[in-house]
Parts: sequence; structure tokens; C-alpha cells
Amino acid sequence: MATTERTYSFRAPPDLAERVSAARELLATSGTDEGCHEEVARELELALARRMRGAPALARDQSAFMRTAVELLVGASEKVAADRALAERYADWDAEDNEGASVRRGALSASTSLWRDG
Repeated sequence: MATTERTYSFRAPPDLAERVSAARELLATSGTDEGCHEEVARELELALARRMRGAPALARDQSAFMRTAVELLVGASEKVAADRALAERYADWDAEDNEGASVRRGALSASTSLWRDG
């Protein structure tokens, strides 16, 4: 069965093509990393929920609808990539900061007991 295809176009910021490529790369390189896929899905859900306030306007404008759909997926992918990079940096810092870890644990313990004891 033959399918008909249609080309969609919309105005977008100049860097969108580069951002789309980066999002595609993240999704492609994550392969079977279910954690990554779940993170992207969660971020996409949150972004979609935030944008639903403008849904009536998007429904009337096909270009805005398509641009928003692409931007939501790209934004979710960017957020996951940034979060993962930050987690790696934190893990590296945590691994080399043994003295700092004990200071943080002590401070946390002291603040917790102050909060508990009032």
C-alpha cells in the first residue's frame, strides 16, 4: 500500500537543525539504555504538561504545532544530556573529594540534629 508523504515547514531559530541532530544522536547512541529513554519520556511529559496552556493556539496554527512538537522532543533530550553530564561531573568530583565528603556528612548530621531538636 502506497503512502502519501507531505513536507512540513515552519520558522525556527537558526540553531534548531544542530539541536535536532544532537537530540537524534543522544537517542541513537542510547541504544537499549532504558534509563535514558525513560528520562527523555519523563522530561517530554513534563514539558508537554507545561505547554498545554497554549494548546488552543497551537491547534489553530499547524506551523506552531509542528515547531512546538519538535522543540519539546529536542528540549527533553537536551535536558537529559545535560543532567547526565552533570551527574558524571559530580561522580568524578565525589570520587576525588574524600575529605569534603566527611565534612558534608558532618554538616548534614549537625543540621539534621538542630532541625530535629529545634
